[in-house]
Amino acid sequence: MPRRGIMIAAVSLMGRDFLDIADLDASELRSVLKLAHAIKAGRWTERPLQGRHIAMLFQKPSHRTRVSFEVGIARLGGTTTTLGEQDVQLGRRESVRDAARVLDRYVDLIVARMRSHVDLIQLAAAAAKPVINALTDRSHPCQILADLMTLEETRGPISEQRIVYVGDGNNIATSLIEAAALLGFRLTVITPPGYEPSHQVLSCSRTTSPPSTAPPPSIPTSGLLWARKTSARRAARSSRPTRSTRG
Repeated sequence: MPRRGIMIAAVSLMGRDFLDIADLDASELRSVLKLAHAIKAGRWTERPLQGRHIAMLFQKPSHRTRVSFEVGIARLGGTTTTLGEQDVQLGRRESVRDAARVLDRYVDLIVARMRSHVDLIQLAAAAAKPVINALTDRSHPCQILADLMTLEETRGPISEQRIVYVGDGNNIATSLIEAAALLGFRLTVITPPGYEPSHQVLSCSRTTSPPSTAPPPSIPTSGLLWARKTSARRAARSSRPTRSTRG
């Protein structure tokens, strides 16, 4: 993408919340990936966060998420304040709405890593400033963006890939399904019974078939195998996985 095109793509997303992959359309998602590639390659050196301060609201700790966001924000010219659960006791010391109103007065953007996606939606609704989802129990859009970028670096255009996801139908699976619906790569999701992605996620994807059972030998051998850890307690519930396929 030419430099001017990259700038236009970046400007078009400014000021918007990013709570789920599905908040973007296909063109916007591709533009975000192209912009990320351009920044990493040194073809885009703007500092759009110069003079901006970002709140990092972390109900759930993660050194990887915290470091990656803080370094990325700094490279784009911004500064950060990180608040842990002990600093903002949502639902106990103050409501989500009150916390949003306080942060609104001091910061330009909120990055939130929260237990509840419902709380994240409430935070975004109450805050005038944009909110970015750094993880909830429903979705993990920023990790999927980074993973898709890595796949393109190592395997070529994501639209040409075939991915098999094995594990819980958790936040990672949700964001991956939403990305597959937008970008057109073939995705097979295999989970233990009772841990499938929600019917809402599958129906929203529009291109993912309803779950069906399939024995382990049916796992495709071509493409990329994406495995997530499932606890022994969960895995013991059944030896037959649940399978859904996109594409």
